[in-house]
Order: sequence, then C-alpha cells, then structure tokens
Amino acid sequence: MNKVILMGRLTGTPSLKYLPTTGTPVTEFTLAVDNPFRENATDFIKCVSFNKRAETIAQYVEKGQQLLIEGAWRNEKFTKDGVNRVISKCYLDKFEFVGNKKAGSTAPADIAPVNESYGDMTPVDYGETPF
Repeated sequence: MNKVILMGRLTGTPSLKYLPTTGTPVTEFTLAVDNPFRENATDFIKCVSFNKRAETIAQYVEKGQQLLIEGAWRNEKFTKDGVNRVISKCYLDKFEFVGNKKAGSTAPADIAPVNESYGDMTPVDYGETPF
C-alpha cells in the first residue's frame, strides 16, 4: 500500500496548468511540513493534483494556507546535464482545508466546515477476544 498523509502550509501560490494532449487540469505546489525527528527542521514536499481537485486548490488555496493532504508517494527519474536524478512527489487523492481562513481569502461560503465530531465514542467491551 502506498499512502501518505501530510499536513503543512503552502510555500507559494499553486500553479494551474493544463496537459497539452488531454486538457486535464494539473496543479503543482510545495507543502512545508514540520519534521518531528529533527529539532527546528522542515521538509518541503512537492505535491501534484489533477482534475477538479487541481482547479479547487488553484482557486481557493494561497501561500501560507494550511492543508491536510492524502495521496500516493512517487519517485520520478530523469536525466539532467548527463546526471541521473530522482525527485519525489505526493500525488493527491484527497485534501481538506485546515485552520482558519486567512483575511481576504476567496473561499466560498458553500464549503462546509470540517466536522470535528467522531460520532459515537462509546468504549467497546471486547470480552475475552484472543487478540
């Protein structure tokens, strides 16, 4: 299984482009994520989204805004100046707006706030379950 879940802030305004062959919308951006294993360290993760997600991110997300993303981690190999290189990217499957909206943001009013309720949190008695 290849699944990545990250939360961080955008380092710049996302760029929306369209694939020349199919016209599919593509948005690329970089997410700054705190590294919990090193003190005062931040990882900068390149992210890619397609189709409606790409258009939504390009329209409503701006530099400094916090996002929670879920996707797949992929390595892209290429050669530059005769040197083989690898770049890692997160290809989005889902995303959520996190934190407060920045002043002057253009996010629409019809986007529902994130429901922080987790439903029925009644403890379950497993009795003599063998695991």
